[in-house]
Amino acid sequence: METAVGEEFPGYTFDRLSAGQKQRIREALKGFDQITVHLPYHGL
Repeated sequence: METAVGEEFPGYTFDRLSAGQKQRIREALKGFDQITVHLPYHGL
């Protein structure tokens, strides 16, 4: 699974992930009470 966005920043570009990849991320995070999401940094 790709884990770098633009080869510069760690993270995922969710609109480019398959349904299976998204499900694996959901499963990995399901034990957390709260999850923070960050918007992309445009122009960097």
